[in-house]
Amino acid sequence: MLNKGNEDEELVCVGECPEDKYALTRLLGDMRICDAKAVFDVYLPNSRFKKSSPGEPSFVACFSGDSPPSKEDVKVLQSRVAAPLMFCHVAQGRVSFFSFSSIDLPALP
Repeated sequence: MLNKGNEDEELVCVGECPEDKYALTRLLGDMRICDAKAVFDVYLPNSRFKKSSPGEPSFVACFSGDSPPSKEDVKVLQSRVAAPLMFCHVAQGRVSFFSFSSIDLPALP
């Protein structure tokens, strides 16, 4: 911010206005960084497997970071790969594997 010299004059914004700061803060607050990332294509034993042409993986192993991924994160990862996703979470020396699937629950009367 620049002051033109007089105390009576309004401060002039140069590249940085309070409105811009609040908009940027709001955008950063709404932004969510996904720690989950697809890491390994996993192929189960198969007589047709060739290293030069492996085909589709049986599933894709993903590391999930500190917490399980959100529904949106799972959708984004699933849109990038054709195979089912298997998430791996490592905490305090324990390894957990989990996956998500969509189901339809019947309506109760």
